[in-house]
Amino acid sequence: MNNDNHHPLSHSLIALSTAFHEYNPLFISTFHSLLLLNGVDCIITKERSTSEQGAGEELHKDDDDDDDDSARPGQEKDLRTPPPLLLVHYILPISKCKIVGTIVYYHYKSNNSVAIVIDDGTGHCDCIGWSSTVQPLLLLPAAQDHHDQHNDHQIDAMGLCQVGDIVEVQGAIKVLSLEKKIMVQHMMEHAGGTTNVYEGWSCFRELQIHSIRKVTNVNDEILHWLSCLQFQKRIGLRLLQGQRNEMNTDDDDDDDAAVLDEVVDVQEQLMKVPVWNGLETLQSLPSEDEQIFIRSLIGGSDEHSPVLFKDQYERYFVQYYGRNCKCELIYKDSLLYCHCLATKEPLDPKFIFRDALLSKLVEMEKECIVMEKENELLSKDVHGAASRLNDKSSVKRLEFQYSKVFCDEELNDLAKQVVSMTKDPGINRKRLYTNTFRHLRNDGIVYLIDDRTDSYLLLSKDNVLLPEMIQYEIENDQWNYQQKILAASTSNMMCCPPQLPKFLQRSLSSAKLRLLQRLAKRQRSI
Repeated sequence: MNNDNHHPLSHSLIALSTAFHEYNPLFISTFHSLLLLNGVDCIITKERSTSEQGAGEELHKDDDDDDDDSARPGQEKDLRTPPPLLLVHYILPISKCKIVGTIVYYHYKSNNSVAIVIDDGTGHCDCIGWSSTVQPLLLLPAAQDHHDQHNDHQIDAMGLCQVGDIVEVQGAIKVLSLEKKIMVQHMMEHAGGTTNVYEGWSCFRELQIHSIRKVTNVNDEILHWLSCLQFQKRIGLRLLQGQRNEMNTDDDDDDDAAVLDEVVDVQEQLMKVPVWNGLETLQSLPSEDEQIFIRSLIGGSDEHSPVLFKDQYERYFVQYYGRNCKCELIYKDSLLYCHCLATKEPLDPKFIFRDALLSKLVEMEKECIVMEKENELLSKDVHGAASRLNDKSSVKRLEFQYSKVFCDEELNDLAKQVVSMTKDPGINRKRLYTNTFRHLRNDGIVYLIDDRTDSYLLLSKDNVLLPEMIQYEIENDQWNYQQKILAASTSNMMCCPPQLPKFLQRSLSSAKLRLLQRLAKRQRSI
């Protein structure tokens, strides 16, 4: 991808940065030092070196001297003087921030809003909030009715804020007016040292409140200051290759030492995570070859994607279960089901009872198949091989009744253990059975054949789903062939297209049907 024409303030790249969407911790002094560049509020930083810091201090000193000279009486300021030129090292566009400070002023307005002034020790910030955001939490003394004054302890009990309380405010940065024009010169290292000059403005701003929270822990304000310092140091941080290797390598020599280092070096590891703008994020994206590799992992349709699986149809299972699926279950392959696809049940959050139930049903199906094979052998010996064609019991499907599962002693004991910590284990045990079967029906694992006898059909892949899908595909091909013949013969006779069985139409999801169609196509081609 050609990035030569891109720069940090390109509107097509700004939103790539996570810092543009997050509530970044800022000092109020940093909030007021933002520059408006290309219509976006930006944090600008300089090169972190001793020589440049000294040069920067001299630059600011010269600027202060110029300001003092311009303010001397008897001297007129030249309006044609060009704006000052500011050399910057990094530009980070932001739109939201988080500040922590003390409420020092408030004012309710006629448009159902309230203006608040926050002081964090580095400056004052004007904040504006609407009644839907601030009113449930903020109660200022002068807004109370003089005939119904609340005591301080009553106000604290309600969790409301007063003047003098420390609050955490999150909101969007809004520009009120322009103050001073500043030219910003930025050198981009990725473009061979190309220098861009932007027209910037220092502005008067306010914070539009999205949320406000009263700080009850005395350490929160200190932690906010630490977060602000860390955020400023992480802006534009470039990781060296050695640092990347250090972050990706684990020391397995001593487990206790590794755990201790993990606890001690949390802040150190955090400082190694950079905060990038949209341009840096674009440059960190994978190359074209890496994108082809990633598309092949997620089952991309790119014709140049390499086949990275043992079987080309294995990618269909990755698409169905998801790339992050690590479930190793007995019934996963036979039922096309796992924890990643299962509907959650509050009484069985770890799927302990459901795993045991499905494993039991799979065993019952295997026993049923063995019995049917024995019956087939007996029927061949007694009545001949042709008799089994008319024997409906030779269909290898598991049909069972709810009562048979409900009366199973092993499942009952396990259900009692699962709900033993609930308030009413007796009722919750029956509720666990009912909810589990309802979830299995909705997930397409069992199908209710007869509601009067509570008879169910286990929808297994090899014995039910795949044979029915193959039969449907064959009938559909025959129907399409007949339609071509009828169209060629100009006949008005039309026949209805084949339909899927009801348990396939009503129970299965579109993703599962799509997987079965691909598996049926593969099975027919073998």
